[in-house]
Amino acid sequence: MNTEIKKPSWGLAWLIPDEAETSWGARAIFTNGCVDIVYQDSVGEQSQRLAELMNDGPLEKACEKASDLYDEYEITPDSSNDVTLYEDDSLVIRADTNASYGYLYMAAWLK
Repeated sequence: MNTEIKKPSWGLAWLIPDEAETSWGARAIFTNGCVDIVYQDSVGEQSQRLAELMNDGPLEKACEKASDLYDEYEITPDSSNDVTLYEDDSLVIRADTNASYGYLYMAAWLK
């Protein structure tokens, strides 16, 4: 039996804790603080629950936070600085531009 936990192929897989059994990753176009998710992937038995939780407000709040951090120069297209965009008792969403000059890589997982 393979007990290895898979991680998403998009986003910031290396930020996802090994103990996270359900996670999500994405690459978004990030221009002037605007976030447009173009690729995403989720893994784990509770992927549907994660999607429902994220779509119930946290993903929107995370994108707003990314825009605010861009305006404050805390995340920029030419630097690499991973930040927590959202966290509550159930869920964490983090992101980093990875100095990509136009993308925002994101990761989320259930606690």
